[in-house]
Amino acid sequence: VTFAISVSLGQHEFAGGVTGKHNILMIAVDDLRPEIGAYGFKHMHTPNMDKLISEGMMFRYNYVQQAVCSPSRTSLLTGRRPDTTHIYDLWTYFRDAGCNVTTLPQFFKEHGYRTAGHGKIYHPGHASGKGDFA
Repeated sequence: VTFAISVSLGQHEFAGGVTGKHNILMIAVDDLRPEIGAYGFKHMHTPNMDKLISEGMMFRYNYVQQAVCSPSRTSLLTGRRPDTTHIYDLWTYFRDAGCNVTTLPQFFKEHGYRTAGHGKIYHPGHASGKGDFA
């Protein structure tokens, strides 16, 4: 994750000498089987996802850090394993557990990007500090 961020945050020159940042869209899907056309499931009709994937990057081998979602999401957003974040359940807020690190959205926000989330990535509740949107 760190390598991808450092490459993406660099300034890039566009036609006409204008420099700017890349737009970055991260779609994290929780509890969904990857049964879409781009993964070879021809019985699924997913033209919009297939088009998005054809223009971007698709990961074929994905693994989770823990058998429940909160430790895995915390791991994804902090770049730390559950044995470092001390998140093993659905209730513990990672900052209360002593993992006061910069999250992926927080990093982008601190570097001039507008960040937004929707759904379960930081859903309000105990494990997100009632909505850790930093």
